[in-house]
Amino acid sequence: VVQVLPNIVLLGLPHQTSMVSFERDDEIRSNSLTFILQTLIRVISSKEHPVLVFLDDLQWSDARTCRVIADVLSDTKGSSCMLFVGAYRSNEVDAGHPLFEFVDKLKQGNVPLKKLHLNGMDRQELHLMISDALKVMPRHCQDLAQTLYQKTNGSPLLTNGK
Repeated sequence: VVQVLPNIVLLGLPHQTSMVSFERDDEIRSNSLTFILQTLIRVISSKEHPVLVFLDDLQWSDARTCRVIADVLSDTKGSSCMLFVGAYRSNEVDAGHPLFEFVDKLKQGNVPLKKLHLNGMDRQELHLMISDALKVMPRHCQDLAQTLYQKTNGSPLLTNGK
């Protein structure tokens, strides 16, 4: 979080001299960060102006990060005007990954969850998407679509039609 919002340390976290020292900090810093994020979400969110938080590549998250995010999402004093979307590659996490403890903690906190699995497109769907994006007849982009399918296995996140 500090890398994404570097000035968040100015809101009340004890002074840190480097990212390395932040990594060695104890539970107090995690609790401070959780408190600051909960307060920030309470202040900036409302029914008229909900907050959307999207974090990608959660397969690289550590246990402390998952714990802070779960605590922020489980905030019972805060408003329910926040939508959190987390994305991860299921083929890069095993049963012991902190994400599963994260999900369990959210369930225990009665946080509504919806899990979506994004499958790859089949060859024909990808071919039509490429044809549509390039505004050309499907026969003119068949080789390109075939190459993209081989490289991405039809993943819509890896295939950008622009």
